[in-house]
Amino acid sequence: MSSVWIFVGAVGFGAVLGFTACSRRPADDADHTRFRPPTELHTVSLTDGGIAIDPQPRAVTADEATGSEYMCSSCYKAFSQAHIHVIPWFNDSLSDYVTTFRCDDDWLSSLDETRAHFLASVEHPEDRARFVAFFARHQLSGLDASDAAALRSDGLALLDKIRAKQIVLSP
Repeated sequence: MSSVWIFVGAVGFGAVLGFTACSRRPADDADHTRFRPPTELHTVSLTDGGIAIDPQPRAVTADEATGSEYMCSSCYKAFSQAHIHVIPWFNDSLSDYVTTFRCDDDWLSSLDETRAHFLASVEHPEDRARFVAFFARHQLSGLDASDAAALRSDGLALLDKIRAKQIVLSP
């Protein structure tokens, strides 16, 4: 099962920094026209000894989902759900498309970067496969990595729908 992780933090006392890792179950991803907050939490602790993630998820309560804030991975500021956009973005360090959170000020320029990378790399079978796999992780199927011309057309149409907010990705 593929999960997308979100880290929401709060500073604790002493040398411990408390985080919550959030994920969505694939069954929760049927509707792509609106943002849906995470459905599960994993407790994450950072101590001098490293990172510890509780392997047992728990359901997100309505109160936790209502007050959630998300960090823009461009400007590193926290924003409410109303001002955050979940988009694909190519991470050079990972050589893969990743789910990223961008604020109102940063999302369009980041989506333009994604579009530029996609156009520059669509002729490479490995890059086409990464692009298709990203959207499969978000339960969006129908893209064909084996046909560069068709994927160029379908991929650009998909990115345009994200820009127009006709398709809304969720964590």
